[in-house]
Parts: sequence; C-alpha cells; structure tokens
Amino acid sequence: MKKKDIKKKIGNEFESLISSNFDSVISKIEKKKGVIIEMEKPKSNKAKVWGVSLSFAAVILLIAGIFGFNYFNQDKAAQFLATIILDVNPSIEIKVDENEKIIEVNANNKDAEVVIGDMELKGLDLDVATNALLGSMFKNGYIDEAKNSILVTVLGADDTRNKEIQERLANDIDAYFASTSVNGSVISQTLTSNSDLEKLANEYGITVGKAELINKILAANPMYTFEDLVGLSTTDLNLLATSNKNNVQDITTSGTASEANYIGRDKAKEIALKQANIKESNISGLEIQLDFEDGIMVYEVEFYSNGIEYDYDINATTGDVIKEDKDTDYDDKDTAIGNAGTNNTSSNYISTAKAKEIALAKANVKNYYDYDIEFEYENGHAVYEVDFETSTKEYEYIIDAKTGDILYENIEAEEDDDDYKHSTSSSNNNSSSSSTSSSNSSTSTISKTKAKEIVLNHAGVTEYFEYESELDTENGVLVYEIDFETRNYEYEYVINAKTGKIISYDKERND
Repeated sequence: MKKKDIKKKIGNEFESLISSNFDSVISKIEKKKGVIIEMEKPKSNKAKVWGVSLSFAAVILLIAGIFGFNYFNQDKAAQFLATIILDVNPSIEIKVDENEKIIEVNANNKDAEVVIGDMELKGLDLDVATNALLGSMFKNGYIDEAKNSILVTVLGADDTRNKEIQERLANDIDAYFASTSVNGSVISQTLTSNSDLEKLANEYGITVGKAELINKILAANPMYTFEDLVGLSTTDLNLLATSNKNNVQDITTSGTASEANYIGRDKAKEIALKQANIKESNISGLEIQLDFEDGIMVYEVEFYSNGIEYDYDINATTGDVIKEDKDTDYDDKDTAIGNAGTNNTSSNYISTAKAKEIALAKANVKNYYDYDIEFEYENGHAVYEVDFETSTKEYEYIIDAKTGDILYENIEAEEDDDDYKHSTSSSNNNSSSSSTSSSNSSTSTISKTKAKEIVLNHAGVTEYFEYESELDTENGVLVYEIDFETRNYEYEYVINAKTGKIISYDKERND
C-alpha cells in the first residue's frame, strides 16, 4: 500500500470517529439554544473514557496494522535485483533490490576499502550511493586526469532492467565528471551469470566485469592473451577497447580515455619522422594508435612517403624506437615498382626498381607472377627481400640495399615439381659460396612453402615475423628446421622434409 493511501485511510478513520461525537454535541447545543444550562456534578466517566479509549485503541491498531502490512509487503517485494560493479581501480560491488535500494556494498580490494571508509550506504538509492562513492574516489586520488576511466558492469538476471540501470548510471557518472575538472570516460556493459567467467575472475583476482571486458578485447584481437591484459588499468583497457585497431563490440563508451601517462601521439610522430629522416610535409596517410606489445604500451606510427610505407613501434612511456619497418607501397605491384624509377628510402639506397632488375636478371626470368619486394633491416643492415614465382619455380632473393649485391638466393620447384633445389649465398665483396642439392623422385622433398603452410596451420598462426627455414639432416633424415615468432611466443619446428610429418615442436613465451 502506498504512503498516500495509508494517510487517506487513517484520515478517514479519525474523521469518522470525531464526526460522530461532534454531531451529537452540536445537536444538544441546538436544542438548548437560549437556555441557561445548570452544571451538574459529573458522574463517573469510566465507561465513557473506556469507550473512547477503545475507539482510539482501535484506530491505533488499525494504523499499526496498515503500516505493518505495508512494511511486510515492502520486505517481501525488496528482492535482490542486480549487482553493479565499479572498476577504476578501486573495485567495488554494489547489490541492489528491485526498488534500486542498496542491499550491501562490498570492497574487492584495499583501495576499495579506503573509498568506502565508514560510509553507511545500505538503504540508500543507487544514484545517491554512486555519487558518494565517486566523490570518495576523487577525494582519495583514485580518479584524476591520468586515471580517468570507470568500467560499469551491471550483472543480473533481468536483461531489460540491466540495460536500464547501465544507461542511467553511465549518464549519472558522465554528469558527475562534467561537474569536475576531469575529462572522464565511462565504459559500461551488461552481463548475465556465467560460471566460467566467475572462475576466470577468481583465478586472476579481478571482477567478472574486468574479466568480461578483457575477453571482449581478446575476441577483437586474438594477438593479445588474457595474461597480457589482466594487469592493465581500466584506463589502458579503455584505450585498447576503443582503438580503431580493435573496435570492441557490445560495450558502450563515452568520453575519451586519457593518454596522460604516455608521451602522446604528437611526440610519437615526431620520433618516427626523425628516425625516418623525413619532414611531415612529405608524408601522407599518417596513422597513430596505441597498442600493447610484449608487455608494454606502444604507439604504432604508420605513414607513406615517396612510394614507401613506414611502420614504427614507439615505446609509449620512454619514446624508444622498438620496431622499424619499411615496405614498398603499391597496389598493382609489378606496374608500380616498374614505374618506381628512382624511388628510394634514402639517397644512399638503390631503388626498388633497380633491386627488381637485379633479381630478375640473376634468375634470367621474364614471365613471372606473385612478385613481392620489401625493404627491411636485418641485423642493422638495409636489404631488399624479393620474391616471385614462375610456372615451375619459386624465387627468393635478399639484395643489399646500398650496393645491390645479392646476399642470399633461394630457388625452389613448385609443389608439383620438386626435382629442383638450389640455394646460394654471397657476401658484399662478391665472393660467394654456394651449395646445390638435387633430388630425383626417390629423394624428393616438399617445398619450403608447403613446409611453412604445415607449421603455421599447426600453430594456428596467421601473423608472424622472424621466419626462418633451413634444410638439414637429423639422424639420417632430411628435415626442415623452422623458427618464427609472434608477439607473444617463439616457435621451433622440425618436420620431415619428405613426408611433411612434424617430428618435434616447441613453443615458448617471447621475452
């Protein structure tokens, strides 16, 4: 029963009680109008008092009954509705009933205990309690311009109510940020009960809200691992989740995650351009985004200049150049490279067109396809890596980008013609050593391309680097020894060069 209904019912009872006596008194006054009434000694009023007392007692009992019924029904209706998790760090869980009143507030870590302090939040409206907790986070320095992100997770069985609470809380927190000097960002999501997720969260000592956000980032970018991301702050996770590279789904975000802890995009751009020795006015297609690689946050800086694509990884904290890569930029590879003319990455290097000419002349090939050329640094040495195919063979060359000397040559038969194997290597002084191995049908081996396909499929890897493949002999068996890396792991394979069977493999964390 609502409060206004209770008041109305009580009022009616009092009115009924009082009006009945009031009418009797008025009646007597009317009859005696103009007559002097002599006062008589009053008789015992016990019966009357008892009667009136009983009447008032009945009213009191009625009031008590109404309020008691109402509170009983309130208790019955105040069932648990949802858990709201606020991750900053601190990490706080708030349980609310169907009226969105606080049932209890739990601290998930020491920082959360500081935030909650001696506040008594039970029974308060959710929005009032949330504002109080936000105020304490600001006061205690857990939210500032560098740590400006809050993850809101609503966990409950009623998905409709979950979404209502999610939207309202996100708006309330946005409004709170607007009243402060901090440009905050809110990530919000809804969640239903999931035992596997709870187990994962308990294993790593985090909330299910943070575990769910990490899983969503992993779904968008499988190059990360859960172990990589679990130690990141809410602000860093926000940066990754909202990156154009990842584009995480099923979350709602407002505001922009802060990069105040890092050197910033402008500084990262400046460092990359200085490394490339190129002016900003001479570049196009500039892209800068934060990423997480090998345990650190990095700025990935990409741009194009003079037919070359430049790719740098800059340590987001120190500004160190972690990776540098330069690739020829083209759509129609043969045409663009053929027209490249004097396109260089530096005046000290031969052009991509010249490198192509050297490789084709060495192979004595005119008709080819799947041509590819890349500018790379190998052990600090600038080289062109040139690959192409003919109808019968696959060619691979590494050419010194300064002198044009062929440093490495590998020629393999296509899979349907394994009777030709040839590889040579030469040094800058043009002295060379070569080794040639030939095979007939009884000793034919699978191609390096096929061997590569086998190990990558086995590893479940599509993006990799530092790929190396060598033909060797182990215990009288011809094998391919293959090594490559991903962002997180190093792989080593030994496979039978004739059958393609994997003899051994090893996978280790990339340190």
